[in-house]
Amino acid sequence: MAFEGAMTEQDVRLEGLTEQPEPALNPAATLDHTLELLETKDDTARFVGLALLKSILDNQEALRNDPKIILRCWAAVSPTFLDRLLRSTKTPSRTLAEAGSMVELAVAVIHVFAVLLPHEVRDAESMTGRLEGLVMALTHSASETTTQILQVLVTIASGQYGAIGVLEVEDLSPLLETASQTPLALEALKYALINGGTQPGRERFVKNTLGAIVSTLTLGFRGREFGCLLNALDEVFARLSSKSFPSSTDWLRGLMGLFHTTILTRPTISLRITIVRISVILLRIYPSEFPTMLFNLQPQIEVVKDTKPFPYVFINLLLIDIRATIPSLLEILNTTSYHETSNRVAAAYDLVTAFIGFLVQDSEKEDDAATRNDLSLAPDLLLKLRKDIAETMSLTIEYLRDRWDAAISGAAGLHPTARAPTEACSVTTGTPLSLPWDSANGGVSKDPLTLAAVHALALWLREDENESLRSEAAGICDVLLSLFSLGEQDVDFRQPVLTALEGIVATSSGIEAFLAADGWEILFTDLRDIMLSNINFLRGISIVRVLLTVVESEVTGPSREEWMDAVAFCAKLPTPPTNDVLALDMLVSVWQLVVELLAKAPRGLRSRFADQGEEVAKKARELLGSGFEEYAPHVDGIDEGLREVLEGLEGLGIA
Repeated sequence: MAFEGAMTEQDVRLEGLTEQPEPALNPAATLDHTLELLETKDDTARFVGLALLKSILDNQEALRNDPKIILRCWAAVSPTFLDRLLRSTKTPSRTLAEAGSMVELAVAVIHVFAVLLPHEVRDAESMTGRLEGLVMALTHSASETTTQILQVLVTIASGQYGAIGVLEVEDLSPLLETASQTPLALEALKYALINGGTQPGRERFVKNTLGAIVSTLTLGFRGREFGCLLNALDEVFARLSSKSFPSSTDWLRGLMGLFHTTILTRPTISLRITIVRISVILLRIYPSEFPTMLFNLQPQIEVVKDTKPFPYVFINLLLIDIRATIPSLLEILNTTSYHETSNRVAAAYDLVTAFIGFLVQDSEKEDDAATRNDLSLAPDLLLKLRKDIAETMSLTIEYLRDRWDAAISGAAGLHPTARAPTEACSVTTGTPLSLPWDSANGGVSKDPLTLAAVHALALWLREDENESLRSEAAGICDVLLSLFSLGEQDVDFRQPVLTALEGIVATSSGIEAFLAADGWEILFTDLRDIMLSNINFLRGISIVRVLLTVVESEVTGPSREEWMDAVAFCAKLPTPPTNDVLALDMLVSVWQLVVELLAKAPRGLRSRFADQGEEVAKKARELLGSGFEEYAPHVDGIDEGLREVLEGLEGLGIA
């Protein structure tokens, strides 16, 4: 066999070198002789030493189990010699079989030490520096050697620095190409991404490679069974932080193609659940871009002619799963299966919410054909989806009612004051309390399913003008307001509750339920806190929209005296700086509420608050003349809102 470089002319029969010798009578002496061969400058002697070393470690259990001997042996192995063996190819002086045997021996030796070395040494340069050669050797190694290489890569990628070493390999294409044929290759990539991306401050290593890896993998798995790929990506994405994901979403196009292929060809339940989990993770990473990619991207496959479009099929599967599951959720509330089941349903709700939002945004672009999305959904399919979503939301209302009553009051519709123990209803008097029951692992407000369900229901109630469903939702107005009152405890429900209330108070039954559950007091208390703290103005504007709808409704009647405290409070609010656009918008909103309260108030009550109305008019005139448009030219409605405030007050004879 001929080695390249400054070698001896000695020719050694390879077959004899790689055969395992008979066990030595004196293992220690044989080991010393082997290490002497490894430490020479003669490559043929080194090759003989490597073959002997592998044989010794394979056959001598006592030596294998001695950490000091293992470290001594590894220190004697030349890293550069291993690299040259890994790069061995056919040359004029070397046959293809000889080159393959060189690679085989180098891989076998590295494989032994990858198992025996302590993890801190395995993570060091002496081992991770061999990764380039190992990956490149995949292009020309035999089947058994390929398996050993992949086992080494999995072992190295299991360590912190080893994982980063795998990701820093200059050319990962041999490993990526092998992944569609060998599960071990996919396992190595999975460990590299997880262990490389979960170390604080090292997310950039994954961020720089994740997109290219996933794009190549999805291309390589096209036309093959790719369930294992989706399962691996599910595990990887779930473990990575948002910092580990690329800024652009271009790398997701191939993955979306796999999603479409799977959903449109009747996937197994487990594969569908995996797609849902991955989609929810990506939705949280790319909340603006991902819905368009998921629901708008045309499938890159040929499907049966009569196959319905992906958005319809996918959303329909989610709705069916929700409707089939939530009626029985309370029965398994304290079982081991509840966590997995509720997370699955919560993920389905999140994707339905994203789809509704996608439809809303698309409808707002109806006047601009160039920017509209191509859903490929016929009107009859959209109508059918609307019906199915409405049916699902009706069941959601029932579920939230039952879940809340079981957890909080033990009976439906109790006013908050009726839920607390009283002197007449306590253990000491012998009168039984209501019997609420809840999950032992956290209350209803901490359950991710509750928030996901409220989000989906809220958006649908606001956007779909279904008076019947909105009236039905009035039956959980007390539930929503109770969740709103929790504030920032555990989970913040306030914004989705306000979204839901915008739809609910559009009906007379909704307003009645809102007032019966002390809705005005609850919302105005939060509005007061927002104005005093000068934060969360967007939520404040949402509160004003709900309160304005309530005040303007014929069902409400004249403004109530206790509501007029809002007039006094809002009149005292200072005018924000003219360059604080959001604060100005908030202030104009509350002034519009003041005008409506005064307009609906009885004459005597209105006259008592005339001075406060005049104060609002004075501030509105000053603001109109302050030139705030210079700072807020992009905000429509502030100047118009100020004029409406002044016109309203003048019409009441106050300004």
